[in-house]
Amino acid sequence: MKTEKNEILKNRFFDSLVAILLLGSLWGLLSEIILTCAVLSQGLPFKGGMAGYITAIGIGMMGIAFGKFKKPSLLMGIPLVTILSKLLALSIFNIPIVARVNSSLAILVGGIALTATVTLAGNNLFRNNLLRLASGMSAGFMAAIAFFFIGMRIIPCPYLLSFNRAGGFRAFMSFDGIVWTVFSGLLFYTGYWLGTQLKNASSDLRSAQSLACSSGSAWVAICCLVAMVFLITSGS
Repeated sequence: MKTEKNEILKNRFFDSLVAILLLGSLWGLLSEIILTCAVLSQGLPFKGGMAGYITAIGIGMMGIAFGKFKKPSLLMGIPLVTILSKLLALSIFNIPIVARVNSSLAILVGGIALTATVTLAGNNLFRNNLLRLASGMSAGFMAAIAFFFIGMRIIPCPYLLSFNRAGGFRAFMSFDGIVWTVFSGLLFYTGYWLGTQLKNASSDLRSAQSLACSSGSAWVAICCLVAMVFLITSGS
């Protein structure tokens, strides 16, 4: 009986670790795709305030993890994986870290804001759809404020510096703050729903199938990390 319980705990730990690696690497991959393929290409009007979209994508990824595991303590692992993978790619290929400071800051403040929000919301978050939407929006709103004030003091990008003027914060929040807030709320709500669906599906699988699924997810995470390194180096 004790051995079986230990095996269950071991499988849960492995599943959690794989999920963190997978979602963190997907966050990094998608943010790099946005930065290098969409934003830097011609024809898209989002070149300025992409940090909000990057943060919202990550909050959605964290929503998936929260919906599946229901543990706020696991959430910060996802943005840390994303940031560390970015820094690893930069250090390996001797790319100046300055090149990814602002996107990494957006990822970090988004992760902290959402973790704090869902922790404060507590168990009510599991029963209230409106509260889940509000939690994601609150996290995005707080992250936007933190990004503005911290980013202004840590190697601000030219876009952020354009708001370094009288009324700049109000101008930033009137567009970028709305983007951070609305998209974060919608993607966290959707991510949570998806996470609950994955949890229900995984509970129906036999242990051998679950192990195969986890192993497959680990390989996907590795592929995402490799792809992100390629995108960072090719876009530098």
